Amino acid sequence: MNELPNEILLKIFSQVSSSDLINLTSQCYRFNEIISKSELAHKLTLYFRKLNPNDDEIIRNRKYQRLKIGFFKPQLHTKIVQEIGASLRQLEFAFCKLKLDIVRRVLCLCPNVKDLKFVKIDLSDVPNRFQEQPLPVLLDVDVKMTLSDPRIFKVLSTSVVTAVTMDHKYRHASGNVSDFTQFLLNQSELKELTITDFFRTNLFLDTSLNNVAFRLTTLRIKDVNLVRTDFFKIFLENNHLESLETLEVQKLEKCNLTPIIGNCKFLKRLKFDATNGLNDLEELPNLEILTLFAQLPLKLNQLIHKFPSLREVEMHYCRLSYDEEEFMNAYGRISHPDHLTTLRIIDTTVARLKTKTIKILMLKNVKICENFFENNQNIEELHVENCDFNDDVLEAAITYQNVLKKLTIIGENITQKTIDRIADNC
Repeated sequence: MNELPNEILLKIFSQVSSSDLINLTSQCYRFNEIISKSELAHKLTLYFRKLNPNDDEIIRNRKYQRLKIGFFKPQLHTKIVQEIGASLRQLEFAFCKLKLDIVRRVLCLCPNVKDLKFVKIDLSDVPNRFQEQPLPVLLDVDVKMTLSDPRIFKVLSTSVVTAVTMDHKYRHASGNVSDFTQFLLNQSELKELTITDFFRTNLFLDTSLNNVAFRLTTLRIKDVNLVRTDFFKIFLENNHLESLETLEVQKLEKCNLTPIIGNCKFLKRLKFDATNGLNDLEELPNLEILTLFAQLPLKLNQLIHKFPSLREVEMHYCRLSYDEEEFMNAYGRISHPDHLTTLRIIDTTVARLKTKTIKILMLKNVKICENFFENNQNIEELHVENCDFNDDVLEAAITYQNVLKKLTIIGENITQKTIDRIADNC
């Protein structure tokens, strides 16, 4: 490789992935020379760990777009960030302890960052406020906070954030998330909010969140104890009922959000831990995609008529029963569910499934009965993964599917006989 002309090496480097490009550093001693004279640096992630100061000039000459900070020596790294900060689009702080002021200064030097991550970041020397020191102003940025000190939000209050992911399983975390709450109050363009592991916190107990400037289109909540559901209901009803299009609620402790969900009439996507209150859901006329975690018998017939726009269903852990003819007999042909074309069944027992409208079917960890495919003959795409079936069942899947265009089978119980039958029938 080291004997090839620069033009050929440049073409090679242009075609490889980011991870492979990094590995080439040890394979080609001319790598740094070529990469510095090209635009390929945008494919690389510069990672601050324990860098050799002698590499300073090479690093600063590259037009990096990604930076990961796992170690920060101010005398060295500040100069590098000053050189490349304006070109950065992705910035990650990971697995280290930093002064909050260092985080502030780095962000001030990277005004064009759009993707900002904090992973397992501990803070030291956290002032109550910054006196006469500028705070960063990032625009249209997506912030992801995982297992990190929530006081980081102190330096983000002046930025315009469009999406926030907050995983609060922080080992030093208390119930106080006031800095995160204040951050939310300062936002006006926030569209997506994801909160995970918010146990024993005061989030939503602060009544100031009853009236915020932003309007969410996506809200995801998982592993959360809301303490008082009525406060969360006010947060939604006062601000987001008409804007919310995607709602995901899972593993909520001691609360039933079914009445609140029923008020979100413009929902298009719903992921719902439906152990309680599933049948109490009101009609959602715009719902297109439904994901259910329901550890109970589920008659899909009873749900579909509530969602006249539904086109895709994914279900986990339940005992499923659905018969298209029974549906039409119960609700009339005017409610024929021809819009429902995609069905994903995961870790579920299928008591009965009979449909002519399903075109895309995924089965994962499902026991497939003998007459399953005889009752479902219009499938165009079939994905079978780690399912309990025999050769006869799989042959039926192929024999009865006159319109089958794509077949994917993943599992350990695929025999040579099965492979031969597929070859004979496809």
